[in-house]
Amino acid sequence: MLARASRAVTAFENAPLVSVIMPVHNGMATLDRAVRSVRAQTFGDWELLIVDDGSTDGSAEAVAAWAAADPRIRPIRNAENRGPGAARNHGLRAARGEFIAYLDCDDEYDPQYLEHVARLRDKGDVLVFGYDFVHEDGRTTRWRPEENRHRMFATNIVVPLGIAHRREWIETLGGFNELASPDEDWDFVKRLARAGARFAFLPLTSGRYYIRSASRSRKPRLLPWQREAMERNWRAGKPIYEDPTAKVVAETVRKIAFASPHCLIDCTSGAAIATLQALRFLNTLGFTCEAFCGSQLDAPEDADFDEVLASQDSPYETRTVRIGSYEARMTFTLQGDVPVTIFQSGSTRGRWSNREEAEAFLAAFGTFLDKNRPETIVTYGGSPVAKAMVRAAKGRDIPIVFWLHNFSYQDAAAFMSVDYVVVPSDFSREYHWDKLGLACHTLANVIDAQRVMVAEAKATYVTFVNPDPNKGVYVFARIAEQLARRRPDIPILVVEGRSRSRSIQQTGLDLSWATSFNEMSNTPDPRDFYAVTKLLLMPSLWNESFGLVAAEAMLNGIPVLASNRGALPETVGDAGFLFPIPDCYTPATRTVPTAEEVEPWLETVIRLWEVPKLYEHWSRTAQRRAQRWLPEQLAPVYRQFFRAVFPQPGPPVIPKPLA
Repeated sequence: MLARASRAVTAFENAPLVSVIMPVHNGMATLDRAVRSVRAQTFGDWELLIVDDGSTDGSAEAVAAWAAADPRIRPIRNAENRGPGAARNHGLRAARGEFIAYLDCDDEYDPQYLEHVARLRDKGDVLVFGYDFVHEDGRTTRWRPEENRHRMFATNIVVPLGIAHRREWIETLGGFNELASPDEDWDFVKRLARAGARFAFLPLTSGRYYIRSASRSRKPRLLPWQREAMERNWRAGKPIYEDPTAKVVAETVRKIAFASPHCLIDCTSGAAIATLQALRFLNTLGFTCEAFCGSQLDAPEDADFDEVLASQDSPYETRTVRIGSYEARMTFTLQGDVPVTIFQSGSTRGRWSNREEAEAFLAAFGTFLDKNRPETIVTYGGSPVAKAMVRAAKGRDIPIVFWLHNFSYQDAAAFMSVDYVVVPSDFSREYHWDKLGLACHTLANVIDAQRVMVAEAKATYVTFVNPDPNKGVYVFARIAEQLARRRPDIPILVVEGRSRSRSIQQTGLDLSWATSFNEMSNTPDPRDFYAVTKLLLMPSLWNESFGLVAAEAMLNGIPVLASNRGALPETVGDAGFLFPIPDCYTPATRTVPTAEEVEPWLETVIRLWEVPKLYEHWSRTAQRRAQRWLPEQLAPVYRQFFRAVFPQPGPPVIPKPLA
């Protein structure tokens, strides 16, 4: 735990013991009830700071009248509506009491509340009281702090009505985060806990919290100035909630864990390959990385997971572990220097055998968290079980970094419980901002040269990897058909990935006659095909988030011919060849382009094949550009980002502004 705040505070002459802060925005309907509940206290050594937050209904005049009637009431006025966090901060800056208490203008105190605060103030730095919910139909239910104390980081367990704290902690934490609407109060309580404040959960009540229709959903809707500030933060590459009024007391991250139902050792998944490389890279930067994952693979058919493990060039051990009544097969392996724990489910296609199996997986993950205590979780995947893993980590106050490798998410719901979203390209960053209001950070994929660099190349083939409709198999089929007819001396290689080579047949083009056509099964070692590749084709029809295969090929000096979809122009740049594909061809279409439409691809392949000096120029150019993805180039960026990871007060999503 961090050191407690200094007890040295500024002394105020004739300062009251308790300062009560009340934000008001158009609160005429309930203001008198709230103020009367303060004046009715059995303890009288208090001051009430009423902060009118740009009201237009006469609240400011009512506050002035109350101040004239009682010198303990101090009026404060904001010229414009800034939100409850800003209003409370205005009050905090003026508060003189040893203890701070809060009261919204539509709630009310019990008569003995401030007496309890004064009498019990030595019990802790933060006193947490219960309160009564008053429902719109008149029913009353009681919230009891002692029953909820262990859920502080999992859910918002208390409203400001039930909180009193020493004023000195404001010097350590600053005030409320004014951008964290509507959970600025929850964020403030969590920051108090992280900073080491002593909490006392008391079996007493503070007052009555009136439930309003408008407060039930607590949907994050922002004032225009808040949205503008969050957008400025995003454009500057900062977390969107960065607010100078709220100090962050954080320790440097050292332990990082990957967690997902998706298997990390999946050679059919570009996301898994990129993430594992990143974890191994982070280990070299002084972090300690490990993983807990399921056995879900990207391959379309169920696979024998024991065969998958056997194909890995790493030792592993599988044990049977009882989790409740469920017998789980747990595999422990080492991928380079990254320990990986794998829960083997009944299917590698993401289906759980039954609810018991999914619950056992989550229980095993909880044990992993409690035993290894990671300081940051890296994850991806949007299934219900993946979301449950995120909630389990967040309930332990572990920040979540979601590594977003594709464009398959159509709304921001999958990211509402995470702290950061990382994407591998600026194209992806801009795309997700425009489409989902999702604020992402760009971390380019790091390339492990030892994993992909070929010692001895035999540049033989024009290669296409992963014959999938998304990757442009219909475009490739026409290129291959035309190339085989015109230049049968130029050999073609199809490397299986998530999709199998039979996808070529499904395009409707018969290439059985093509003597130059060759196939390679999926391989965990990409050097197998880079060693024999002279040119790489990437006619992708979907938005590539980075183009890892293109980057790896370029590092090997292999010129890349690619479509201009997604981030491929950003990755290939001016070190390769980019071709526009008519908009009518999408991942959903099942149409082979015409020979005329692929002619520029054919001309470029033939020209590079026939002119050695031209090929050598583009080979060197590609290799030079690829240096930017080597570990030594990306080390400062990765180190700076992961050292500063900290739980955020809300999701990385910009909601709609207030109407």
